[in-house]
Formats: sequence, structure tokens, C-alpha cells
Amino acid sequence: MAWPLIILLFLVSLWLMGQGLIRRGGIYEVPFLSGSMFMGFILPQLPALADQHLEPIGAVERMVLFTSLCALMTGFGWLAGRRPIKHGFHLVIDERRLIYLGLFLSLAGAYFYFRVSRLPPDIRLDTMPSGIMVAYSFLQRMLTCGLVIAMLCIARRPSPIAIATALFDLAMLGDRLIIGGRKGEATEALLAILIPFWFYRGWTAPRVIALVGVLVAAISLNSTAEYRSIVREQGAVDWHQISKIDVVNNFLQVLNDGGPETRNAVERIDFADRNEDFDYGLFHWNVIVFNFVPAQIVGAAFKDSLQVDLYKHSYAMGYRPDLGSTETGMADAFASFWYFGCLEFFLISYIMARLYYTAREGWILSQILYIFGITAAMLTVSHHTQWLFSVYIQLGILLLPGLLVLRRRPPRTGRQKPSIELGRGPLPSIQR
Repeated sequence: MAWPLIILLFLVSLWLMGQGLIRRGGIYEVPFLSGSMFMGFILPQLPALADQHLEPIGAVERMVLFTSLCALMTGFGWLAGRRPIKHGFHLVIDERRLIYLGLFLSLAGAYFYFRVSRLPPDIRLDTMPSGIMVAYSFLQRMLTCGLVIAMLCIARRPSPIAIATALFDLAMLGDRLIIGGRKGEATEALLAILIPFWFYRGWTAPRVIALVGVLVAAISLNSTAEYRSIVREQGAVDWHQISKIDVVNNFLQVLNDGGPETRNAVERIDFADRNEDFDYGLFHWNVIVFNFVPAQIVGAAFKDSLQVDLYKHSYAMGYRPDLGSTETGMADAFASFWYFGCLEFFLISYIMARLYYTAREGWILSQILYIFGITAAMLTVSHHTQWLFSVYIQLGILLLPGLLVLRRRPPRTGRQKPSIELGRGPLPSIQR
């Protein structure tokens, strides 16, 4: 029974990707990018699970069925949200001030990148950071905020300050991405460069290149752990050792043996279903406390007291997830709301669609939220559904105050709609 459901998931993923391929710029939308995650990350791990006949009977089928529902809801959420937000996101910001804000955030974030570089490699490269690394990781996000602002300014009207800021940010980020092998951060940086030019000038990468990128990413994803292991052991990038990584064989091994992420999802979903052990969204509260309550200030005991103990009974007795592996967003969505958890994927896609169509009208706040949110929406598939909301809480703390201070009142005569495709005319979001 598992194979028909795997084929269903394949067809739904193909439908999602097809939504992005039928029109220009669709490769930057949630259906294409999330569909790529279902296709390239989840599906290659499933054939082995179907052939291994895991106990109890029906556990794999339940996970694949629910994953298909989540993929469907991702597509339906986007279709339901294809219209701009009318109120609340129309900030008018002086262009020069915005560039200086980006420069300030870049310098502040660079300081914490430097602080991270001084930490021992075992702490800096840990896939499950804690303590001071969590605090530094939060604050160094200001560098990425600076990059996004600089790229939006460059795409609209290049200036020496914006170009210099972007080059500085990319140099700092490049070191981290190469040393740490951070897939999510690399994707975020790439989209932060490409999407602004689509918003303001109508430039888009060829769809063939996007498909090739999805294929390369799907094959190479399973070699990331080996890459990080080499860097951790050597304390630097050893290209000779890295060149020996058998990327194709690692991918084939996943096809033959399965992957830990989908196995975790199968076990977690099965345990929640059989025991009716649902947390009704408390998982999201725990992630917020873990990410945003600083134990260095309030104390570890107080921070722990704020969290709800949900993880003692997440799996059947004796099952232990591989260290550093994820559960996928499908697992926490099911563990929260049973099959109704697929509506979380609908909600995330709906929010992203509203932001995207508002951003296409030229509004800077929606553009920033979409660029940061698109990678988080992809990681919802591979990691957990809290990712998008955690990112927006981060931006609310690090970036929103600066934008609100710099905003100007829009003209009372009404705003002029920009020409989105060619980027002509004065844009309402940034004024010079």
C-alpha cells in the first residue's frame, strides 16, 4: 500500500513544481520551492522505508499519506492567498536612510560573526547549538538583514554604499557557509540576491537552471554530514579530502537504506496516533522559549520552567533518533493536531502568498518578509513548522524597530502603482 501513496506524493510534488515552471518568476514562489523539498528531500528517503515493512503495519503509509496532504495544502494555500495585503504593510522609507540602516545592521552582525569565529570548532560547527552559540547566532542575523536591504536597494537603483555593503556581507557570509556547510543559509543568501531583481526589474533565472539546481541539491544533500565532519576534524576546508566525497554513492545509499528524517517522522507520527498524544500547538511555544529566552540573563532553571515537557514520550520505547537528524515539519504538525495539522502548511503558504503579491507591488516591508520567509517555508518541510514564525519573531526584534523609526507617511494623494515587470517609475516603498 505504501507505493501507491509514494506515487501520489510524487504527483503532488510535480504539481507544486509545475505551478512555478509554467510562468516567469514562478521559481521564486512557495509552490515550486516547497515542491522541490518534497521531491528532492523527502521522496528519495521513502522507497527503502516502503520495502523494509516497518512495524507497526501501516506506519509508513500513514506518514506518506499525511505528507501528501501537507503538500496539497501548500499548493491550495498559495492559490487561496494570491492577492496583496491592503493595509498595514505599506511603509514608505527614505532610500538613503534605508541604505544606512542596512550598513549599520551589516557592521553589527559582522561583529557577532567575528565572535562566532573565535569559538572552538566543535561549538561553532555543532548541528545542535546551545548556550552562547544560540545568542551569537541570533545576533549575527543582522548581517543577513543588511544583505537583504542592500540587495533591494541595488536592484532598484545601484549606489556605491549599497554595493559595498552587499560585497562586505557576502564576504562574511561566504566564509561561514563554506566552513559550516549551512544549506539553509546558503539558499537564503542566494535567494536574497536573485529575488530583489525579480521584484524590481523582472529578471529571473532560467527555469532549466532552476531544475538543474534542484537535481544537484537533491543528490548532494546527503553528503553534507560528511563535508561537515571533514571540516570539523581538520579545523579548516580541506579541498583534497572534500573532493573524495562520493556524492552519487551517498545518494544511492539513501535510496537503498532510507534516511533518518523520514524514519523519525514515521515513528513520531505513529506514536502520536496510537497514543493520541497530541500537544495542540505547545510545541511552538517550546521552540519560541528555546530560541528567544536568554538563559544567560534569566537563568537556565527559569528558562526550563517556561517550557512544557513534551519530549519524554515522543517516540516508542527504545527508539532513538540519529543525532543531528530532524523530524520534518509533518511530524510536529501531526503531533500537534492529528491530520488537521496539514492546515499549518495551508496557513504558511497562504501567508507567504499574501506577502509575495504585496511585495510585487513594490512595498519594502513585504519584500523583506518574503525574502526571509521563503527559505523558512522550505525548511518547514525538512525541519519543523515553527521555522517561519521564529524567523519573523527575529525580524521583529532585529529589524522592524529600525524600519518603523525611518518610515515616512505616504502621500495623501494616493500611491502610484509601479510597473512591476520593468521596475519603472517611483516605487511607493522607498523614496529618495
